[in-house]
Amino acid sequence: MRRLISGRKGISVLPTVLILGGIIMNVAIAAALGVFLVTRSGFGDRLSAEALAAATAGIQDGKLRIARNQNFTTGPGGYDLVVGGRTAAISICSDLPECGGPGKIKISSVGSAGTHKRKIEALVAVSPLGGIDIQSVAEVPL
Repeated sequence: MRRLISGRKGISVLPTVLILGGIIMNVAIAAALGVFLVTRSGFGDRLSAEALAAATAGIQDGKLRIARNQNFTTGPGGYDLVVGGRTAAISICSDLPECGGPGKIKISSVGSAGTHKRKIEALVAVSPLGGIDIQSVAEVPL
């Protein structure tokens, strides 16, 4: 008789072990997913900051080209600048209403890093003495 009683105790342990194992697995999966999402969000922030830095470098390059040649403009496609593995697509237009009006030059730079893009626009005016006056620099939504 004693043998049957001890056998029944063993049967009740199996479901308890399976339930506890399932709970432990769910907690482990949730923790792994949480760590993944936290690290992924930081990676996206870093890519966004790198895209902004590339766009800023594009604005600086555009100002430099205008300082060297006050009549410098790009075609509709603009040109690309590679900055530390990131790219900036730069376009420069002048003397048009959508470019700020007569005597104004608009520099647009779209920085790209992975899937993230940021755009900065600068409005400059060329002074009669040949210098450039920066009137505004702003980030605009894409």
